[in-house]
Amino acid sequence: MKLYNIEKPENLFKELDSCKGKVGIVLPDGTQCDWSDKGTFVKSLWKAMPNRIDNVEVKLSDNEDTVRLIDFLMRGNCA
Repeated sequence: MKLYNIEKPENLFKELDSCKGKVGIVLPDGTQCDWSDKGTFVKSLWKAMPNRIDNVEVKLSDNEDTVRLIDFLMRGNCA
């Protein structure tokens, strides 16, 4: 799932932290990271940049996590 224009990355990070299944992040340079192993590292990368994430790809293994993330995004929690 490709996400764009995330104005409040910290809200997205909290949502990803609460996922039950495996979460993968594909960084803009194409590097793939397992959120459970590298989440802290990824958060620190984005904190060093401007407060907005222009785009990021998220891979979720659990369908319930996918539904929750879509609901989260539709409610505007990242804007």
